Amino acid sequence: MIDQDKLSKQGFIDYIKSIWKKEIFLDWEIGGIVVDIYLPQKKLAIDMSGYFWAKDRNPKEQTKVAIKNGFRLIHIYDYEWYNFPDNFKNFLNSIINSRGKHLIRNDVVLEIDKEEFCEFLKHNHLFCDTIKGCYKMYGIYEGDELVAVSGFNKKKTKQHNWEWKRFSIKYGWMAGDDNIAKLFLDEFSKDHKGILVDYQQIDRFVWVTDKAMGFKKESWNQGVVAINLDTLNFTRHDFIPEFGLNKQQTMEHYGFHKQVKTAGTVRWVKEIV
Repeated sequence: MIDQDKLSKQGFIDYIKSIWKKEIFLDWEIGGIVVDIYLPQKKLAIDMSGYFWAKDRNPKEQTKVAIKNGFRLIHIYDYEWYNFPDNFKNFLNSIINSRGKHLIRNDVVLEIDKEEFCEFLKHNHLFCDTIKGCYKMYGIYEGDELVAVSGFNKKKTKQHNWEWKRFSIKYGWMAGDDNIAKLFLDEFSKDHKGILVDYQQIDRFVWVTDKAMGFKKESWNQGVVAINLDTLNFTRHDFIPEFGLNKQQTMEHYGFHKQVKTAGTVRWVKEIV
């Protein structure tokens, strides 16, 4: 059964207050929408989304409003916070607090192995190491410390040849170059040609400036996540009817009960020539 204490909205709010001692507004209206938490000095809003926290909201539409009105909105979903609280605390602390971070000065990109890549993601990426490695994996070091990674996979579709699968900077570090991602792109582009696709969660990873790197936006999907209401296990797989069952029955066959809307992902494409 679910531990309700781990789902406490007040516990989440108390954590934000513990890492940001300046002005905080709760249940704040901005740009025509109401957000759970707003940090005016950062122009940053945080919305508590998901099934138990806010099942009646549409994170994608909220994100569009935030972009239009010039503030950043991050959605934190109850099922993610429940399963990976430490990882999300690190993420939020890294976003909110820029002081005390180490500066990445090195611009040398090296190829790294799967074990190092996955171990880095386990502690420094919201999706952890779920992909179990990529076709090509790169890293940037400061001294002996790995401080940023990126991974690319083959994409077997008619439209795309490659997928930019992961990009991550170590918590506690920040890039001296605002577009450190381009260092990884340039290294991959030396030996790989064709159409590269990047699926970007624009409400979370806005520092990956695809447009500035020559990508074109193809679409912005309405994301969904399926959750198990008894355990809060989740999957980002969008179920389709199987075995002669309808969609709901198929989802339950695999151990999930409800689908929850997310902010979705923007699909960017670039031709590498």
